[in-house]
Amino acid sequence: MRPHGDGYQLVSGERRWRAAQLAQLTEVPIVVRNYSDRDMLEVALVENLQREDINPLEAARAYMRLMQEFGLTQEEVAQRVGKSRSAVANTIRLLNLEGPIQNSLAEGKITEGHARALLAIPDSERRLEVWRQMLESGASVRDAEAAARAEKERASAATPRRAADTDPNVADIEHKLSHQFGTKVRIHRNSKGRGRLTIEFYSDEELERILELLGFLH
Repeated sequence: MRPHGDGYQLVSGERRWRAAQLAQLTEVPIVVRNYSDRDMLEVALVENLQREDINPLEAARAYMRLMQEFGLTQEEVAQRVGKSRSAVANTIRLLNLEGPIQNSLAEGKITEGHARALLAIPDSERRLEVWRQMLESGASVRDAEAAARAEKERASAATPRRAADTDPNVADIEHKLSHQFGTKVRIHRNSKGRGRLTIEFYSDEELERILELLGFLH
């Protein structure tokens, strides 16, 4: 609670307060702090995120509000709500989905697992098409993940072959690196021997896994 006028204002713990009333308790322990209106809003947002029935999009929007209005990083948000940074990041990514897909997630027509699988499809039109097929067929999360992988493979097959692909040594190295990292790896090299190495990833979890393999995360 915080001082307010001649009395006090409840900042957080409304559900506990209502439970105490139902239990007809006459005394309950409280903590009084001099919260500003801004502090009060942050506490209210964090408490709302502790609800068991909060849907993923509500959580994603609350995370974004904490970051945008209070200047918190994903790590700081994660610490406040008792989640891992990757969990917060993955939930925020749901806001990148198209409106119809977000609506179906909010309405419970698809789960967060379905939504995350759809995020792995880079093309918006194809993502919407796979989503419609999912709704029609009642696809499971595993089905959705398989469909997303098939879309990535289809997009890869449709990509024009590069001149470097004709070099069997380069192709062999790419194949070995792709196997090592568990994702597509490309070597781009010009006639002077200069170039770049591209390692693809399709989610924050994949990026963290690759960074661990490279020794950046312990």
